[in-house]
Amino acid sequence: MPARKDTFAARIRKACILLRHDTMTYADISSTADLRSSAEEVKMRYTIADFVKSGEMVRIAPGVLRYVGKDDSGKITEKRRVMWRILKMRRTVTVEEMQEMAGASNKYALEWLSNLRRIGVVEKIPGKPASKPSKWRLVKDIAHMPADEEQAAKYREIRRQKKAVLGQVLDDIQAGINRARTVLEDDI
Repeated sequence: MPARKDTFAARIRKACILLRHDTMTYADISSTADLRSSAEEVKMRYTIADFVKSGEMVRIAPGVLRYVGKDDSGKITEKRRVMWRILKMRRTVTVEEMQEMAGASNKYALEWLSNLRRIGVVEKIPGKPASKPSKWRLVKDIAHMPADEEQAAKYREIRRQKKAVLGQVLDDIQAGINRARTVLEDDI
């Protein structure tokens, strides 16, 4: 199977990353991306305008730009927002409906609904007969989407574990230094 060809935007993005300058001009990007026609130059300007709108690039001065990178962190949050609006509107949903309407994966929709169930916002209604999918009903109508405490707790636990490991490593290093000192003192 042949390698997949990059999109034009991906080509421009790669050129910006390759430049690695604090600032760059359209000419810099054009030569790095190896653009060969004026039509490609125009397309590049439109692509860069899209990058500026999305926050991937910042315009410093007319014709002078800075590439700051692509931010993918908002995608999950946006899906969560869409799922919340669907739940508020429909009141009762299935995981499959969330998957279809919000574009979330089955696993992500189920995890999100389970988290809402844990904090008492929704309840799970088993499917009857058992072969039918379970439904999730909104039982606590609150104005704003609740914060994802599970995710925050997960990150706190990860930080705690890293801190414990780092503390152990530092203790081991200190013990090694103390052993080295005793060896040096014994040799003198």
